[in-house]
Amino acid sequence: MDTELIRDLAALRRGRGVRRPNPRSWIGARLTKVLTDCVGSMETAEDLRRALIDELWAATAELPKDLASAYLAANAITATEAPLLQERLDLISVQHDRHPRTVRRRLAEADALIAAALARRVELRAAEDAIIRRGWELDSFAVELRLDLPRPVHRTRRTSRVTTDSLREFTDVFGLTPTGEGSIRIEALDGCTLIESKQVSESLWRTRFALPRQLTEGETHTVGISIEVPSAAAVEPFMIMIPVRPCREFRCRVIIGDSGAHSFECIDGLPPLAVQDSGPIGIPMTPVANVVEVGFPDLTCGLAYGLRWSVPGG
Repeated sequence: MDTELIRDLAALRRGRGVRRPNPRSWIGARLTKVLTDCVGSMETAEDLRRALIDELWAATAELPKDLASAYLAANAITATEAPLLQERLDLISVQHDRHPRTVRRRLAEADALIAAALARRVELRAAEDAIIRRGWELDSFAVELRLDLPRPVHRTRRTSRVTTDSLREFTDVFGLTPTGEGSIRIEALDGCTLIESKQVSESLWRTRFALPRQLTEGETHTVGISIEVPSAAAVEPFMIMIPVRPCREFRCRVIIGDSGAHSFECIDGLPPLAVQDSGPIGIPMTPVANVVEVGFPDLTCGLAYGLRWSVPGG
């Protein structure tokens, strides 16, 4: 547990929360380091504030919806008519029908969960940087999810442009729902050869692939990868891309089979937190021949794109 980061997060709620002037004076050193690892250099104080708000907003996607709502309000990340901390806490107590002491206890729990989520985001960004900063510039990305198989399969194809003098291998990273049901199977389909795969956390995997030959600056190259999971329980009811760097095109396709997946929605550039919301949030999609497919050009960094659906009993 990163106690210094948790303390820095708890201190954000004071006074007017993240809306206070001069953010460099109240964002702690550990939290500033995390933001730098996630975002990179931030030239102005407002750049730092915006990075803080964006990263906290994204991290709350991993919280229960009611706790995420309370956390965003307590830190003044969402708009509020209660500018000071005690006023915000009183308002949250009324809205959530909780005693103020309960609200404070739950916010302390949220700080620990947000700290863990930020740590995972730093690790994910580092793995993504291994792809991009070591010579890749993403052009297009496509993923197909086969729910019609006993062990569902994600098949991805990425076309990238080489931006370095020479490139012999690349790193890929992805997250999966932990189920404890058995191992996943990773396979290189075309354009590369699997070197190794490693589970680096409960839900995060990192893989290394060798290219068929040395590529040079300006070349484009496409690789295909297959990720097979133990069961449908290991598949979240959404397939989303949240680009951190420009991407010209993203396509996703779901083959439904007899999985029972239904009520598909197209998620076209929404805040990541909205993906966890109940009720309709996207554009309804009707399967054609038991398949749902969508595509998106010129994605905006930080927003969510893809498909969401419902599952039997969900």
